[in-house]
Amino acid sequence: MILYDRVGARRDARFHVQVKLTDLPAAPTNDYVRIGGAVIRVFRGETTLKFGDSVSFTLWVCSRGKEPTGPAYVYFEDLIGMGNVEAYLTGKPPDCDVVGYEFILLREPSEKPTLTAEDLE
Repeated sequence: MILYDRVGARRDARFHVQVKLTDLPAAPTNDYVRIGGAVIRVFRGETTLKFGDSVSFTLWVCSRGKEPTGPAYVYFEDLIGMGNVEAYLTGKPPDCDVVGYEFILLREPSEKPTLTAEDLE
């Protein structure tokens, strides 16, 4: 059995950011979708990413009852309704990947991070 180390994933991620989502799917889907937007907070990686920089990453976007087994996913309705995301990312901006399952949709950005490694300890 493989155990997923959430604390390690958060600690080792290259970037920890909040993003105002602007690149979103126009209609519900049950597939991988590249989403993205402008960085509005940088909690880690500020030497590479700055306020206003664009980033994008892939998530499985689905409807309730159509959840996949395995990949990180979001519900289409929540994605459109929230409009912001906090995530741990890796890659070379603007093309990034979510580290494991370490992201959360937000209605509004926050001054302090919502997801921290310390919260899991």
